[in-house]
Amino acid sequence: MLLKILLPSIYLLAYGKLGLSYSAEKAVNLFDYVAKSNDDEPLVFVVGAMAHGKVDKEYSDDYIQISGYPLSAACCLNRICSALEQKWNIQ
Repeated sequence: MLLKILLPSIYLLAYGKLGLSYSAEKAVNLFDYVAKSNDDEPLVFVVGAMAHGKVDKEYSDDYIQISGYPLSAACCLNRICSALEQKWNIQ
């Protein structure tokens, strides 16, 4: 229920809504992609957490692939956190 309440507010504030999917046509290096993003603009990562299916493209401004192989949601979140840690120099 909390997600239903917060999602519209968070979603409207985000400038860069990134959908992650193995089936996306645009393959990127996530570390480079995040490093090039503007710190003044919040990012929202749309990661699917399902065994079958895919993320709907309408939820994202940019639809990207971060691996040539299907990844679990946990692995995608790990990569996102690592890319942000590197960008912000968190050790």
